[in-house]
Amino acid sequence: MAEVESVTNIYRPLSVQCSGIFFAMETLNQIHYLYQYSLHFFLDIFESVVKSNPNLNNVTGTTERLKIITTDLFTVAFNRIGRGMFEEDRLILANVLCQIFLKSSGNLNLDAEFNYILRTSSGLQKDLKPIKGFTNQQVQAIHTLSNTLEPFKDFTNFVQSNSEEVLQNVRQISVEPLPCWEGAETQDPVTSALYKMIYVYTLRPDKVFGACRKFVGTVFGESFVEEEQMDLHKITKNEVKPNTPILLSCVTGYDASGRVEDMATNQKQALSNIALGSAEGFALAEKAINAASKSGKWVMLKNVHLAPGWLVQLEKKLHALKAHPNFRLFLTLEVTPKIPANLLRQDGSSHSSLLMESRRIC
Repeated sequence: MAEVESVTNIYRPLSVQCSGIFFAMETLNQIHYLYQYSLHFFLDIFESVVKSNPNLNNVTGTTERLKIITTDLFTVAFNRIGRGMFEEDRLILANVLCQIFLKSSGNLNLDAEFNYILRTSSGLQKDLKPIKGFTNQQVQAIHTLSNTLEPFKDFTNFVQSNSEEVLQNVRQISVEPLPCWEGAETQDPVTSALYKMIYVYTLRPDKVFGACRKFVGTVFGESFVEEEQMDLHKITKNEVKPNTPILLSCVTGYDASGRVEDMATNQKQALSNIALGSAEGFALAEKAINAASKSGKWVMLKNVHLAPGWLVQLEKKLHALKAHPNFRLFLTLEVTPKIPANLLRQDGSSHSSLLMESRRIC
């Protein structure tokens, strides 16, 4: 019993990380309506890391296994969620994962710093003394930072006393923050990178994503936020269930269908193409899905954003569908809030294959 309790305590931080990642996923739809996830989707991620992870082969030590599982959990979560997000939103996701990882490790308490970055506007402060060369918005941000975070309590005085140097610094193409906060010379690399991001966020919010990338690289390694080469065939074969639609989302002017057609040709896989938008298209789609789900063929429905009402019926149909293991359903759509949320969350893993084609493929 003591051994069980000991192992449980070792894995307790992992449980905290899992709950943190899941609840973070649940809130991503506040960034964009397409970012809808379910518990089943997260469980697919967790099972792939714990049950079918080749990195765990021949590793028997509890501590070593935990280290591998933890690293792969954050990596797989970021890759599977991030492949269906816009680039700037991927960095927000990476930043949130950093917060979860650091908080669960128990070594650093940086909640106040993260809350400052993620905060909403606290309103304008009146009667602030102008700082030469800085806009009113920048002056507001400078005072807010000084009043919010203890290590930056003298930030306003520093900028006022060194306005020319600070201006020259923040006008650089790549801003390298001046070490102007308390303890800057002795900080650990992670806290230093976070404070540099706060500096850039305050004075040059338009450049914060570069600083965010550096911070994430410090926490997880520089390769963490590198663009993943998407293997659509691997996703289709290994990560998607037969009754899970594969959504390929594009902005206006892009067409994702060509990638699916090429893949089907290369795999010698029968593919039915149907364009929606008319009563005839709906009937053909129903017929094709019924036939392909029994034979194991593929179906691609184009421009499904034109039929949001019909998609509600499709979601219910897929939920009850007992399909052939090789059956796959592809849906191409333009980015629109008309897509039913339940379809995005279908069977927990639809978002493992919601691909932002405009950024990654087209």
